Amino acid sequence: MFQDACCMCVVQIGELVGQLSEEVKRRNTAIPWRIIKDTRNFYVHAYGAIDIPSVWDTLEHDIPDVKAACEQILKAGN
Repeated sequence: MFQDACCMCVVQIGELVGQLSEEVKRRNTAIPWRIIKDTRNFYVHAYGAIDIPSVWDTLEHDIPDVKAACEQILKAGN
């Protein structure tokens, strides 16, 4: 259940990225928007093939970097 919840957090981030305007994504190219959305799509459509250690690596390393970048965007008002 915990692994499913972790995967759903990544899915939700991908969903939210899909709601951002193209202008916001274009102005903030340091964040890999397409990869985030593609990861969401993979988790949703290929659930049985998800490598749990890769999910954990994403949660430990990638998500904190994306969070920090998003906080900078919000601080700058972009």
